[in-house]
Amino acid sequence: MKRPHNMTPQDLSDACDVLTGLLSSQDDATAEALQQASGLRPWLFNLAAHELLSNGALQRRPNVEGPPTLKLTVLETKSSEGSSDALPDDARAILAFLNRGPNTAQKIASTCRLPLARVLRFLEHLQHLRLINVRYVGQLNIYRV
Repeated sequence: MKRPHNMTPQDLSDACDVLTGLLSSQDDATAEALQQASGLRPWLFNLAAHELLSNGALQRRPNVEGPPTLKLTVLETKSSEGSSDALPDDARAILAFLNRGPNTAQKIASTCRLPLARVLRFLEHLQHLRLINVRYVGQLNIYRV
């Protein structure tokens, strides 16, 4: 997976634009589906995805529906549409826990004494409402308000 020596910064910028354009037309996509839809070479796709992830323009999140995969999602600013008033008690407890500081899903599950799968579902729902966001740090997803 060698990149050519004649690659320019404009090539990387164009690839980043392709990825953000694809993701702006859909809520999220797996990395594999996004790479196929983009038509980018795998090495260029990986460079562009890495660039966008390191800038915070994209985020990785676990897919709790089915086999574990990572999804790439365009980050947006929190909107006032998301409200914690209509949330289930467990989701409110997770949100209250995250108000104290960023943490991992495993730590949230153990502290709130909830099954991890349930916590992941609520975290995904809270992300969808734009009440929380996640940052991929190493091999951990760190959730924060």
